[in-house]
Amino acid sequence: MVALVVTNESRGRDAIIGGGRYVTFNRPAGRSAEVAFLVEEDYSGLGIAGRILKHLTRIAREKGISQFEAEVLPRNKAMLAVFRRSALPMKLTPADDTIHVTLSLNG
Repeated sequence: MVALVVTNESRGRDAIIGGGRYVTFNRPAGRSAEVAFLVEEDYSGLGIAGRILKHLTRIAREKGISQFEAEVLPRNKAMLAVFRRSALPMKLTPADDTIHVTLSLNG
């Protein structure tokens, strides 16, 4: 597992305002990792999740991970937009009440 946090100094103290992580698992097609993000509401829309995704992608590639996977609620348009803007090849698969997102880290 790899986890990254974003902090903001307020009143002389650092506060965590966002974070992202991935957890690896092996699949027959290669090494995959589940990726997830959380950004404080007051800081959403500032590109924090996108920046975290960029760093997680670099780290994952160095570790030989071939893809990220995530379960996203269909109404979470902001998270789907983060994945789209990443420029990583993306596959969306409807699954029950979620959308299964697969991002290829190869290439």
